[in-house]
Amino acid sequence: MFDDKIFITKCTVIDGIYDCLNKETQENRIKKVEIATYSERADEFDEKKMLNLTLEHQEILMPLMNLPKGSTILEIGGGDGRFAFYLMKNGYTVIESDIALGSVQKTKSIADKHNISNGVFAVIDAENLPFKDESLDGIFMVASLHHLPYPEKAIVEFNRCLKNNGYLLILREPASWQYKLFGPIFWIIRMIARNKNKNLFSLADDETRGFSIKQLKQLLFNFSNIELKPTSYLYKCYYNFLLLLKKFSGKPIKENIKIKTFLKKLDNFIKKLPIIKNCCWDWDIYCRKKG
Repeated sequence: MFDDKIFITKCTVIDGIYDCLNKETQENRIKKVEIATYSERADEFDEKKMLNLTLEHQEILMPLMNLPKGSTILEIGGGDGRFAFYLMKNGYTVIESDIALGSVQKTKSIADKHNISNGVFAVIDAENLPFKDESLDGIFMVASLHHLPYPEKAIVEFNRCLKNNGYLLILREPASWQYKLFGPIFWIIRMIARNKNKNLFSLADDETRGFSIKQLKQLLFNFSNIELKPTSYLYKCYYNFLLLLKKFSGKPIKENIKIKTFLKKLDNFIKKLPIIKNCCWDWDIYCRKKG
């Protein structure tokens, strides 16, 4: 059985989903809000987007594609599951996890509906993984590390559960400089948007200050082959502006393809500029557990 090989202890399984949260997780101030918020937001997942990963997003997963087919990969904070579905379709066993039960229920329902196999669905806390030592070939997370109250605990857990030379991908993590420069503005905008929409929110998004190069290297001191790739510049500004308009108007707003293409080209140019290239909105981090 899969769970006998990889789980430390027996987890409760309800409707095919492993529930591995403990009391400590459920009582944590930040985690309680994350559980409620992202369970509710699961109703907004776009099925079409869940099933079709963009070429850009396929590319950032490429290191995992070096693993043999059938390798066991864990996604932390999986959200709508689009990255996990892509890997499942390519022959990998993916543990699709999130701290929010609603998110996992939604992704499992889509997997079942479209006969996507190779998936194991679990509700877990990234800071207290339920897996055995050296049981995973790869771990990845997309825009999720900053949602953890104690990311250093999660990194220790990743190191424990990965096999020697196993891959760790931390993708689309916000850089710290933007919070230092625009922090008060971000806070004001969030408060105005919430008062208007009265929607649930992410407490972690409120409290994060992003990550600097120094902080990331300190967190990953037990890993090797660390590669920090800056990503997202002008296009992310445009994307966030449209997102803000959507929140205030309550209506979906489509990207202008010509503007998007132009800004992406500018971003590719900025990536090549010394010093300036590190003033990115997000980081893609690639590394491996020391053998």
